[in-house]
Amino acid sequence: METTRLYGRGLAAIEPQWIEPVAGHLLKKQLLEPHWEKKAGEVVALERATLYGLVVYNDRRVNYAKLDPAGAREIFIREALVGDDWDSKLPFLSHNRKLIRQVRELEHKARRQDVLVDDELIFAFYDQQLPNDVHSGAALERWVRDESRRRPQLLQLTRDELMRHEAAGITTAAFPKMIRLGGIDCAAEYLHEPGNAGTA
Repeated sequence: METTRLYGRGLAAIEPQWIEPVAGHLLKKQLLEPHWEKKAGEVVALERATLYGLVVYNDRRVNYAKLDPAGAREIFIREALVGDDWDSKLPFLSHNRKLIRQVRELEHKARRQDVLVDDELIFAFYDQQLPNDVHSGAALERWVRDESRRRPQLLQLTRDELMRHEAAGITTAAFPKMIRLGGIDCAAEYLHEPGNAGTA
């Protein structure tokens, strides 16, 4: 067909899902936003694939540990364990949560915000204890099930590990649970919130 104008002809429509099996080796893939997913119990990234600059697919969820095990392990420790964003019945988790809560109560009682160690030290504790292939909830549960037979106190933090050395003199003995006011016993609650207009 001869014309004086330029026309583009469409011979057949192409479905994006056809491209990957046929020309998967030509796709350029990018991993975006690796993050911890509590419900899935694993670190997930969003994958994007392009073919000569055209987007074939976008936001495909992939298991990040298959592509970057070390990165997935770090995110898992920071978010799931240190950030306490994982629902699991593993005994060490409830033990550590309770101990952290007790140390935070001591912070309120002592009116100090430097009793509990920072997250980096808690991260270092888990990082030192966990093997390199533990980067998901399922992997941790398998490892704990096998390892806890030999080491019953596995992954349990101690009060000394959670408290800064300069705060070692702060104990619950210095802060009574009951105070006698005007002949009446009152339960004592301690809360330290500097700058809050409601605190006295």
